[in-house]
Amino acid sequence: MSKKAVAEKVWKKIFPQDFGRVFLLEEWERHGYLCRIVQGKRLDHYCGYVGIPIDHPLVKDEEWDIIERLEVHGGVTFTTDSFTLNDSWEKKLWKEPYFWIGFDCAHAWDYSKVNPKGHKWTLSELKREANRLADQLKEKEKKKNV
Repeated sequence: MSKKAVAEKVWKKIFPQDFGRVFLLEEWERHGYLCRIVQGKRLDHYCGYVGIPIDHPLVKDEEWDIIERLEVHGGVTFTTDSFTLNDSWEKKLWKEPYFWIGFDCAHAWDYSKVNPKGHKWTLSELKREANRLADQLKEKEKKKNV
C-alpha cells in the first residue's frame, strides 16, 4: 500500500468526527491558532473557524473591533468563547479554551440542501479561506506588537 493510501486510510479513521449537529472534517494549526472545517448536517453546508487562545492579547474587550474588519467569505458569521455555550454538542466541539471566529458557506450563492445549484466548496478552498482568516489575525497581532 502506498504512503498516500495509508495516510488517507488513517485520515478517514480520524475524520469526519460526528458531533451530533455537525461533522468536524479537518483540524490544523496556523500561526499558533487552531483552525477547523465543519460540515453542518441540517443544511449540508460548510463552515471554517479559527480559534485564538482565550488568554491571547487579541481577545480583549477593546479588540472586538478587529472582527468587523476581517475579510472572509460572506463575512464573519460566528464568534464565541468556549465557556458560553449551552448545547452539549457545542461544548464537545468547542471544548478547548479558545475564542472562535468563523465563517459559513451557506449564503445564497453557496451549495446547501436548499440551494443544490450553488457553489459546493472543496476542502482545499475551505482550508485556504480559513488560512486567510488566520493570516489576517496574525497581521492584526503583529500591528499590535503582541
